[in-house]
Amino acid sequence: MLTKLAIENFRAVKKESLALRKLNILIGPNGSGKSSLLYPLALLRYWSQFAQDKTRRGAYLYIRALEEDSPALFNALGNYQDWVFMREKSNRIHFSISFNPPSEVE
Repeated sequence: MLTKLAIENFRAVKKESLALRKLNILIGPNGSGKSSLLYPLALLRYWSQFAQDKTRRGAYLYIRALEEDSPALFNALGNYQDWVFMREKSNRIHFSISFNPPSEVE
């Protein structure tokens, strides 16, 4: 089970760290960053799937394979300048997750 999500310089989020529970509800006005908290989870899911299946497209350029296999996600996100906080290309985007191993999940 995921226990923590940290995001830096992604879309509407400058820097945020969230403790996660079994049920998480995001509430806020339009443009407040709700989707900015969900997209990293979708990206991490896709990246992990391709990292585990390197024979499918080769071990390089996972992002290109992701764009081909999940165009709706990438059409919604746009390019790097659309992803990065305040559209500042010099900012680095950072995601991290923490989780309990399956044996520790309730």
